[in-house]
Amino acid sequence: MFEMKNSRILYWVLLLVPFLTQGQQRSASDVYGEGVRAFYSGDYATALGRYTEAMALKPQVLGYVYNRGLTYLKLGNDSMAYGDFGRVLSLDSNYLDGWYQMGMIAMGRKDYDGAYRLFLRAIMLDNKNLKSLHQLGLLYYYRRQNREAADIYTKIIAIDSSDAQAYYKRGLARMNGSDFDKAIKDFDLSIHFDPDYSLAIEQRADCFLQMNELESACKDWSILARRNNLRAVQNLNRYCSKN
Repeated sequence: MFEMKNSRILYWVLLLVPFLTQGQQRSASDVYGEGVRAFYSGDYATALGRYTEAMALKPQVLGYVYNRGLTYLKLGNDSMAYGDFGRVLSLDSNYLDGWYQMGMIAMGRKDYDGAYRLFLRAIMLDNKNLKSLHQLGLLYYYRRQNREAADIYTKIIAIDSSDAQAYYKRGLARMNGSDFDKAIKDFDLSIHFDPDYSLAIEQRADCFLQMNELESACKDWSILARRNNLRAVQNLNRYCSKN
């Protein structure tokens, strides 16, 4: 009789365990959801607390750790963010955005060698990762490795042929290498895909000036002057007043 009673108790305990566990999972999920809502409403202090609470309940959930890292970034605490992204990667070394975010923090610290390695790791995981490719191209540009920078932006354009920023940055790299004809073509394409891209118009005008094509340069400066670009107004007065 005693053994039968104990068996029944054990039966009900085993039956209830999945429901108790499921309740705990919902609790962590609910807390995390509160954190997400707080984050997107701009209440980062509350979001931080909710993500930390969710992590205490489910420490192996990568999304909880990653989003807390993003929250630390919003609060200006790069060191704690770097630690959270590192923790994500220790749990899953294939977590692409973890490598990207650590690379961005390294960029902010002007640790360009470290950033290069981190972005390269992200690209090794996904060779079409546009965010990391853009940053890698920028690193080459900072190092004045213009050919390498142009090659990276060519890869980006092969993935997204309407990326105005990629054409602009490739144009800058080619311009720095004194390849003004190709740079102008890149700035043309950048402006084609984004007519409001004033920086591309400004750099194209500088290329025309370098090539002594003043009429074309003056047309670009006229466009920029109408957008209240002071430098363009000065260049109009300096180079174009007699034309």
